[in-house]
Formats: sequence, structure tokens, C-alpha cells
Amino acid sequence: MMDNTEQENVRCESCDEQYDASPSTRTNIYKTNPQSIIDDESDGPDELSNPLELTSGLTFSNWEDFRNWIRMFGLKEGFNYKIKTSETIQGVMRSATYECTKSGSHISQAMSDPTKQCNTHFQRTLCHWKLNVAYPKTSSIVKINSFNNVHNHPLISMI
Repeated sequence: MMDNTEQENVRCESCDEQYDASPSTRTNIYKTNPQSIIDDESDGPDELSNPLELTSGLTFSNWEDFRNWIRMFGLKEGFNYKIKTSETIQGVMRSATYECTKSGSHISQAMSDPTKQCNTHFQRTLCHWKLNVAYPKTSSIVKINSFNNVHNHPLISMI
């Protein structure tokens, strides 16, 4: 019979760190490919109720559903986004404007001495992609009001 107080040096396969573990608390650790993860939980539908297509008037039951949709839309289309502005009234977000992370332009703060400047690559390309979404007080849905679905840079789908 094995004594539960004995310690064994265990190496994590995914992060290559070592730690001590007793036989009773040892767990198998495996590297996981994110594309191979399957959600077996039955806490909701497996498919999104809204297609991953950007259309004006598209509605969502709440902000969480919208955030899940836009995250998947960004992965499918191959770009990242950020919230440019948002309006919160009495603790409830009522509207938001999303834009591509490559929107705007880089404002150089370069020094006058070129030998002290670093060679860097700037990500901003003046991209015009934008999406306006609202959650009006008069309704209980989150709705896409308007958008400009034009990028001026290459897109690489992540799904």
C-alpha cells in the first residue's frame, strides 16, 4: 500500500515546470490544441442564433450575446476590434461604437536625433471599419444600428 505522504517530482507537459505532488493529488496534464476543444455542456444552443454576417438591424437579447457574436465575427473575418466610445446610463451600457484596432494614424513622438530612434512598424492604417450598437431604454434588445464594413488592410480568418 502506498503512503499518501510520499512526494514525487512531477513535470507539467504544457509549461515544463516541476512541482511536488503526492500520489493522491496527482493529476494528468496534457497539452491541448485549442481547435480540438469540444464544448459538451448543455447550457445552451451549440450554434449562435445569429449568423456571423454583419447586417444592419441585427439584434441580440443582451450585451453578452452581442459580445460573443462580435468576438466570433472578428475571428471569422480576421481582424481585431476595440470599443472607441460607449455610453452608460445608471450602470447600464446603452450604446457603443466599435472600430478596427488599425483605425486612426500613428502620431510620431520621434526625437530630433535620428540616431536615437528605433526602427519600428506601426499597426495603424487609417482603417474605416466601424460598428454602432445600441440598447435603447424603450426596448429589451441590443441592436446594430449602422456599420462601415470596409477594411484597408489584409484580413486573415482565425476560424
